[in-house]
Amino acid sequence: VLNHTDAGLSSLTAISATNGVKWLKGEIKYYIYALKNIVRFKENTGSIKVDGELILNDNGEPFEKFSVIAMSMGDVMGGFKLFPENNMQKEGFAVLIAGYRSRLGLLKLLLQADSGKHIGKHNVV
Repeated sequence: VLNHTDAGLSSLTAISATNGVKWLKGEIKYYIYALKNIVRFKENTGSIKVDGELILNDNGEPFEKFSVIAMSMGDVMGGFKLFPENNMQKEGFAVLIAGYRSRLGLLKLLLQADSGKHIGKHNVV
């Protein structure tokens, strides 16, 4: 059963945390590896379709560069409230797309995602 999937910064962080030091646990481990990956993160490019439809950014144009794409049946992913109030019984899969951000912008988005306050920010759909 697929419960969540992601691409971009979040997947790099998850891979780093999984393969990283074993004595670090929980959210602090994820934060440390997220910061490490923000420093060397490069944009992802491509088109994003959901149900065959191109997803548009705040300017009404298709996303071409992005930092995060994530899909989940729950509300929490990697210890972050990426999908506030989503659950499989209510909504099914939720999709989050964050357009490309600078390293500082990624750090800000990461801090907002901890409490679910990233929803509705510029180019976050």
